[in-house]
Amino acid sequence: MRVLRVIGYVSVLCLLPVFGRVETARAQSQQTADQAAAEALFQEGVALLTDKKYKEACPKLEESVRLERAPGALLNLASCYEAIGKTASAWALYIEVRDILRRRADKDPRVEMADKRAADLFPKLAKLTIVVPDNVRVPNLIVKRDGSELREPQWGTAIPVDPGEHVIEVSAVGKKTQRHTVQVEAGKVDSSVTIAVLDTDPSVATAPTGSAGSSATGLDLPKPPPDPGWSTQRKVGAAAAGVGGLGLLIGGIIGSLAASKNGQLSDYCIAGDPPQCNSAGMGIAADVKMLGAVSTATLVAGGVLAAGGIVLWVIAPSASTAEKPQKSATTLRVGPTGLTVQGSW
Repeated sequence: MRVLRVIGYVSVLCLLPVFGRVETARAQSQQTADQAAAEALFQEGVALLTDKKYKEACPKLEESVRLERAPGALLNLASCYEAIGKTASAWALYIEVRDILRRRADKDPRVEMADKRAADLFPKLAKLTIVVPDNVRVPNLIVKRDGSELREPQWGTAIPVDPGEHVIEVSAVGKKTQRHTVQVEAGKVDSSVTIAVLDTDPSVATAPTGSAGSSATGLDLPKPPPDPGWSTQRKVGAAAAGVGGLGLLIGGIIGSLAASKNGQLSDYCIAGDPPQCNSAGMGIAADVKMLGAVSTATLVAGGVLAAGGIVLWVIAPSASTAEKPQKSATTLRVGPTGLTVQGSW
């Protein structure tokens, strides 16, 4: 049984290099596609920005930056944000562009431009301070601004924000959620909101006192058995069988391609031992040989992996039939013949 397990585990490793290269190629292909999309969106966004169509330009540039944080796209998105009044967002992007370009070996003139525009914006930034008094700071208190959590070090600090409406949400276990809406005006340097003590939420039931495993009535109710699920060995076996089946499929496809190319040789070669082929036929013959070798290797590895996975699955112990520990029990009986001890261990 141990030998079968070893064979199963070793077979899992057979196709890892093959499929590792496939996944790497797929990731590189996706990255190339994202870069192409980012460049197309960047060009379109810049054209809209030049025409001062800011509401259309900013979303294009935002998506370009999401796909690839290129300095040029970041810089143009910052300019777009500045044009529509999102001063804090623009300032943060100017700082990011400046820091990215400063890390490069060659000097980039955009460093000075980004630094200057960030410095010009800084005195105009609107800032919002969220004050959380000590008597409000209950355990596990969560403070959010516009859906993003603010950690405790940010409490009481004037943080640059874009002008407009901001929603502050404060919550804690067993407390009613508290919400504040703050309107931050452009040109107003400082705004603040102070959090009040959170009210207790009566809808949150208090856990009954008593020993663990007892209900509120004091009766010891049986607990439902845990779901055994699949054992680790069965999970490995299923995964190996699935990957092996995929290997067999890929090997078959490659083999079909090799057979198709092999059928073309008669058009370029004269039968003989060995056959006489022109340059095109020799190229096709080399392709057939290479594809045949890859197909054979993939089929063998896939077959071994699938077989190993099936073996692991078959020999894996079922979680539901796993041996359960027995509890010891001892009984003392007094009878006519004396003291009798009965028990199981």
